Amino acid sequence: MNRGVLPTTESPPGSDHVSRKLAQWARALTRRRTSYPPNLSVVGRQCIAAICVHRFCAHYGIQHSAIEAFVEHLWGVATVTADSFTEWENGFATLPASLSKGPLPVELRAVIPARLAADYSRLAEEAVECSASTWYGDNIPGTLEAFEAVLEIMARHRIPLPPFEPFLASSPTVLQGWGSAPTPEELRRWRSLA
Repeated sequence: MNRGVLPTTESPPGSDHVSRKLAQWARALTRRRTSYPPNLSVVGRQCIAAICVHRFCAHYGIQHSAIEAFVEHLWGVATVTADSFTEWENGFATLPASLSKGPLPVELRAVIPARLAADYSRLAEEAVECSASTWYGDNIPGTLEAFEAVLEIMARHRIPLPPFEPFLASSPTVLQGWGSAPTPEELRRWRSLA
């Protein structure tokens, strides 16, 4: 039985199990923990993740209206209310770039280079999880893990992060860590960092 992270000969011939395990091992060895303020709210973290998706795509010249709609929907976390939450949450399922319905759709594979597809997919999934982990419970650690995964992808690609300080305006002491909604001026400032 394989108890380590390195693959063994137990992997079936021809499978991609070995390459996946090697990639996981390499990521674990090269992971750089980016420090961030411990008092970022869920709202602040997801808005930073929206900026990261935008910057990742801009860095590599990836453009598609589905990605733009996805990033815009991520920003909705800053203005969602109890009355609009269900509609906002369900909206992810209508967005192909959110990957909520499975792997990267054909129209996005056409614009995302194959060498970046896995990282875009993980970035998109983790950006959603920056808040989704708390949608029907109190999994703040899950949102932190997702946020750290977003930061790790950005560090690996050497794409600059936005400054974290402006996002501290959303107090994590509100709504059990979810955070307070930014004022319209704060939200404009946040969005300008993309």
